[in-house]
Amino acid sequence: MWLGWFIAACLDAAPSVCAECHANVTQKQEPSAHAKTLTKYEASRLAEFLKSSDSENGGFHYEYGPSSVMVRRNTERARGTLEWAFGAGTQGLTPVGRYEGIFFEHRLSYYAIPGKPAQTPGHAAAPPRTAAEALGVLKLPQDIFRCFDCHSTGLTPDIDGGPNLSQMTPGITCERCHGPGERHVQLARAAHPPDEVRKAIFNAGRLPAKASVEVCGGCHRLPEPGRSSQTPEVDNPVSVRFQPVGLMASRCFRESGKLSCLTCHDPHEDVRRGESSFYVAKCLGCHESRASAVVNCRRSTRQECAPCHMRKVSPLQYLTFTDHRIRVYP
Repeated sequence: MWLGWFIAACLDAAPSVCAECHANVTQKQEPSAHAKTLTKYEASRLAEFLKSSDSENGGFHYEYGPSSVMVRRNTERARGTLEWAFGAGTQGLTPVGRYEGIFFEHRLSYYAIPGKPAQTPGHAAAPPRTAAEALGVLKLPQDIFRCFDCHSTGLTPDIDGGPNLSQMTPGITCERCHGPGERHVQLARAAHPPDEVRKAIFNAGRLPAKASVEVCGGCHRLPEPGRSSQTPEVDNPVSVRFQPVGLMASRCFRESGKLSCLTCHDPHEDVRRGESSFYVAKCLGCHESRASAVVNCRRSTRQECAPCHMRKVSPLQYLTFTDHRIRVYP
């Protein structure tokens, strides 16, 4: 894995240091969904959303405090702390806290559409049998480490393999994707040659297309080793949630040798919603001549490509994703 050599590195350069030379990039990145993908529960609107709801699941009722949840049914009780809100809120937010000292993912998440709590993706559909089950799913140390690792910067493992949160920065900042920046900053401040300065920092944009997708897939998921499929959305409809899985199964990706996540997306800013012309231009960068030659192809008049080749689907309740396996739909 391309990220392996710095994934658990301590912070060497805060974003404010990076902004000395890369102000335009940091200004775009700081308000992005990547930067907001993990927040303190009390500081998020999640506490407000959940407290205002009248949630019930399998006969269990949920009562929310400023940083806690009580689950009750008759005389049965279970209380957990709520410490973190996972997600940027674009589609939803999931609470994570601790129950008897163990991290758990809460059974209920807040969904932007329809603006209310519902069951967290991946949790068992069957009603919970106990109050502890109604709280959520307990996480092994190594599992919750991976959750925090993809939602934060500067995370290191604790002695048990779980996350050591003491030096962690919530959300994705520069060093989460670029690695330790101390040497890079030192060389830049000492006015070393530009090539030497550039080589002192990791940049996925300099990798071959497949390798750069694998970097993004470190968090956005990759096909399971030895189980890659040319129709992943058929084998597992939920896989459309993980864009690299579909992209790597696409003929465009497999045959071009140059298509990557970075072809269409600047990782420092959010997806350009409502700007179809921007993405049409990306497609026509390779398909201009072909589009004009195909009878009835809307691309010949520079109309939006996605409705025919990258449809939006909802494999999970209240969640919608763009299917990144680029193809002509039947």
